[in-house]
Amino acid sequence: MKVRFAKPDQLLSPYIERYWSWENEENKSCYLPHVPPGAGIDLYFHYKRPFAIRDTGILASSHLLYSGNKSSSILPTDEVGFIVVRFRCSMFGNFTPIPTHELENAFVDAGTIWKTVGKQLEEEIGIAETIEERVKLLDEFLLQQLSQYHRPVLNYWKGIIYTLYYHHDEARLDQLAQQMKITPRHFRRVFYEVSGMTPKHFQQLSRFRAVLKHLLINNDSNYLPIALEMGYFDQMHFIKEFKNFMNITPSVFLAPNNFQSHFYYKSFK
Repeated sequence: MKVRFAKPDQLLSPYIERYWSWENEENKSCYLPHVPPGAGIDLYFHYKRPFAIRDTGILASSHLLYSGNKSSSILPTDEVGFIVVRFRCSMFGNFTPIPTHELENAFVDAGTIWKTVGKQLEEEIGIAETIEERVKLLDEFLLQQLSQYHRPVLNYWKGIIYTLYYHHDEARLDQLAQQMKITPRHFRRVFYEVSGMTPKHFQQLSRFRAVLKHLLINNDSNYLPIALEMGYFDQMHFIKEFKNFMNITPSVFLAPNNFQSHFYYKSFK
């Protein structure tokens, strides 16, 4: 499997972490990831056969992959070729007027999000021949959408969102509300509007993903030490949350196939 990365335009980098692509170079079936729920949104454009999700079926040639509570098991396929826009936490709202919570678990395509221009982008990426051409198309399109839909309120809340994402074990919601000079109730309401989930759930999901990312990137099946380090009370606490997010136990998930095939990557410099 060939994996490549590209940086977005400098004006897009506050909102988009990276572009990345997967492509199998041999026409044989390959295992694809069991994707955990996430705090951010990935937008896929398939220029080969779109993959299928267990219990959902074959997806469109372009689609979001976003859920704050449900994992997605991608079925093996023999023809993989796609490029992905990885949006930073809660930043997708700068590119569309659709509320984030309406996009969850929907796998909506570019045409649904951006109408005719979104469908045109999907078609252009489908016939582009190189990752450089696809990145150029994405940069141009997303810069246009950013100029039209940019929401300053998301940048205002960006620091709070990142505090919960990167410091989930230390952050206190009442203190963050006080920092914003609003009531806890108002804090929860606005946080849901900008992120698509409650701050408590966002905090729990961020902790879970931090553990899972560490394990998969480091090929480490010994989950208990890092789970305790990240703030879980004990082994049963982590197993219960793992089953809640992934529908299987960590001992079943942490198998060779999932270490070899996942969508976690180290920071992109």
